[in-house]
Amino acid sequence: MRAEDLFGPGTFLVEAPARLVPDAELFAEEVAYVAGAAEARRAELGTARVCAREALARIGIARSAIVPREGRGPLWPRGAVGSISHTHGHCAVVVGPSPPLRSIGLDVEVVRPLEPSVARMILGDRERAWLDAQPPEAREALLVTMFCAKEAFYKCQHPLTAKFLAFEDVEVDLRAAEGTFDARVVRAAPAADASRAAGRVAYEDGRVYCGVELRA
Repeated sequence: MRAEDLFGPGTFLVEAPARLVPDAELFAEEVAYVAGAAEARRAELGTARVCAREALARIGIARSAIVPREGRGPLWPRGAVGSISHTHGHCAVVVGPSPPLRSIGLDVEVVRPLEPSVARMILGDRERAWLDAQPPEAREALLVTMFCAKEAFYKCQHPLTAKFLAFEDVEVDLRAAEGTFDARVVRAAPAADASRAAGRVAYEDGRVYCGVELRA
């Protein structure tokens, strides 16, 4: 599966290497938002906004500032939902029309070794037993994929619920060979209509992409 195939009809994924974006390419609110960040972070935040506007244009949404809403995540213009991810100098943004989309979540991660303490934080007992049963040479990529899937699900549910979820609150059934997974809240369910979702997985250029969407 390709990254651009993670989501359903009407959605657009735009990605680009992070670059320092001139202030002239950003809205004043965005310039203020990125001003205090380190150079690498400013590059990611600025590039993500450029990608977001390109994606929004494809669904007919006019240029506007993309700044954080109260809590976590960007505030999208009326008529659109979206999700932003940036990792190791790479930015990716997905947007789609609302309705029919209620929310959407994208996460991108570089496939890399993770510390054992991170693995303990990410996985519940059932997930850890599943990972331990996989071929040793596959576990590194699968662990990063589990992390990525939970992040994508979180990004999808949070705009609807405004609820914080820890890694242990979410359980993932991963079918990496099929490019799919199921995620569900197993503790402190935020809302019945945002407590579970199906997702998709893609691997490209040493990165894993996970996408989740909820439709009306």
